[in-house]
Amino acid sequence: MKNYFKELKSLKTQVEQDFDYFNERQSMIDKRIQELKQRPHIDENAVELEMLLKTRREVKERVLQLLPVRDMFKHEWAAVESRVEKVKQNSARIQDEIRKARQREKELV
Repeated sequence: MKNYFKELKSLKTQVEQDFDYFNERQSMIDKRIQELKQRPHIDENAVELEMLLKTRREVKERVLQLLPVRDMFKHEWAAVESRVEKVKQNSARIQDEIRKARQREKELV
């Protein structure tokens, strides 16, 4: 059987890394835009400013796409881990009961 929980943990890590990367990139772009706005001759920086604004829109779009998935992992992950732990405990208990039942069976034969 596939280990879905392991795959989800890997996906969670990847989503968090991607979100952090794009969020940091957006922040860096915002800082650069503010620097350009502070310069006296904005028209000289218009090409770079336009390019940054376009890139910022693309990065923001990516952040907005990742946000719901990141939030799902961030806010619901503890419940998932708790449930997985309960499944492991129940599985161990059931295996123990099966082992004991087999032992009793052998004793009776």
